[in-house]
Amino acid sequence: FELESGRVHAVRPVEVMERRPSSASTTELSPQRGKSQFFVEKICCASEANQIRSVLGKVNGINEVSINTTTKMVYVDHDFDLTSAADVASILNAERFGAHVKKDAALQAAAKTGVPTDAYVQSTFDLSKVLSGLTEDEQESTSNSIKYCLEKKFVNEEIKLTTIDVLKQTLSVEHRPYFLTASGIVDVLDSHMYDVSITLDGGADGLWALALMDVDKEDTIDQHKTSVRPTIILSGVFWIISMFSLIGGKWDYLKYVALLSVAFGLPPIAMKALRTLRRFHF
Repeated sequence: FELESGRVHAVRPVEVMERRPSSASTTELSPQRGKSQFFVEKICCASEANQIRSVLGKVNGINEVSINTTTKMVYVDHDFDLTSAADVASILNAERFGAHVKKDAALQAAAKTGVPTDAYVQSTFDLSKVLSGLTEDEQESTSNSIKYCLEKKFVNEEIKLTTIDVLKQTLSVEHRPYFLTASGIVDVLDSHMYDVSITLDGGADGLWALALMDVDKEDTIDQHKTSVRPTIILSGVFWIISMFSLIGGKWDYLKYVALLSVAFGLPPIAMKALRTLRRFHF
């Protein structure tokens, strides 16, 4: 964190954001770039992975595609101003891959654009040097003067609430640390000859900013329930039964059960072959 006169800035690197110079204009912002994550149901082997790379590789705005066939996760590095995560999912679903957006780079980038400026914290100040030795009326008058100084100086919602406890001789201020630090309040009161000191700095170390910023979490492997198609199960069962025909004799007729195994197992294979032919992947 960097502290400047009356303002605190949280310095935080943004990994998914990248600005590239535009050839059209030196002042024009280029597309924003990031990595989105997708769960793709129809990935079962390397062939689908190659098909997905081929399909997405032709799309404008997509820079890189990486695939984990074990977890069925697809990671797409793309310029999301040109091609959004929803666009990528739609392209994959048009090819019947069953894609679902798990992480949208645009949403992540939006959450990382900067430090929240509308957060308020409460800081406490010691007024013992100001109020000690004064009568009750003088203490009340001085308290009102301190409040007036702060309200007159900060008129843009830098301060939400100012409270003075005469008995405890403390000043509590709810302020926006992005625009006004506790030290800044002390400086203002000092310029009006009020000798106050900080008891509690609500904006210390910038923790107020970290609490509101969207911190990256480590990628976790989502658990997805998978099931075997009934036709595949039946195909396997009939194939096992047909193997008893090898015993010979009265078991020989079971060899014809293998036809049922083929009948149940062939359609899924044929559908996959047709999808491959449709995408021109041979």
